[in-house]
Amino acid sequence: KAGAVISIVVNFSGMVPEWEEIAAVSMAVQNMYLTCTANNIGCYWSSPKIVDGLKESLTIEENQKCLGLFYLGSLENVAM
Repeated sequence: KAGAVISIVVNFSGMVPEWEEIAAVSMAVQNMYLTCTANNIGCYWSSPKIVDGLKESLTIEENQKCLGLFYLGSLENVAM
């Protein structure tokens, strides 16, 4: 029941090793986590099997890869 879903896509530039590009995207996602937490928004990063089939619908180019989906939602109705 996510209010929004963001695709997490890395763009491989070829200028640095691929692991550095993935690390940079991961740090950006961590910043999204921190922002959500500060604003009382529930969120998580998931990499379900469906990600492999999203290439066409997300118009992912040859030098890009979808690393997962970032789900965001309200914490109002969540039992803790």
